Amino acid sequence: MPAPGAYRWDLCARLANQVQVADERAALRTVEQVWRMIAHGSASRGFGEMRLRMVQVMAIANRGAYAGGADPERLLENVIEVLDEFARAADESALPAVARAAVSRLVALVRIGVSPQERVARAAVDYVRRHCTENLTRRDVAASVGCSASHLSRALRRSTGRTFKQLLLGERIARASALLRDGARRVTDVAFEVGYGDPNYFSYAFKRETGVTPTQYRRSHAPRAR
Repeated sequence: MPAPGAYRWDLCARLANQVQVADERAALRTVEQVWRMIAHGSASRGFGEMRLRMVQVMAIANRGAYAGGADPERLLENVIEVLDEFARAADESALPAVARAAVSRLVALVRIGVSPQERVARAAVDYVRRHCTENLTRRDVAASVGCSASHLSRALRRSTGRTFKQLLLGERIARASALLRDGARRVTDVAFEVGYGDPNYFSYAFKRETGVTPTQYRRSHAPRAR
């Protein structure tokens, strides 16, 4: 348990991801963890701060639902309802129930908004984007989103038009491009940072995707002296 006043906001990011993929059971477990963290961390500041913190958590979960394809108008209705329920809470004991109900509604909105296959694809894209610099395999990503490797491939192909390898390559090249535009790193360092053990293969893959070598790309995007 964190010390009073300390918060693990990575739990909120986890909650948003779970809402995004409509994993209600996991999301409800996480919101309980978040509540215990806030109740402990804000104990000395009282009910008012606990309520504000929980409103903040629900705002983060709401973004997860939006990323998961929930209808924006219905999300707005849910926000209004949540704010009203928090405002009517008489004391801190009412807050976790309000949060659980809000999370369940968000998950329901995600389930209405997109097909199961689309949810798998979106969750996979999000996972690859966050972990593209690691030694990822299709099986790793499938396990992270709760499906088989073959189902993941079908979902990605149907929803994005790309294979897993194309998705991973695209995210790595996008990350590498941002690092190269900075101009402060060597091409070899960039290759290692985005998950390539062989800088020569990185240069080959980068040119195949962009039409120029990493060195040419960095040179063309170098900040110009004024």
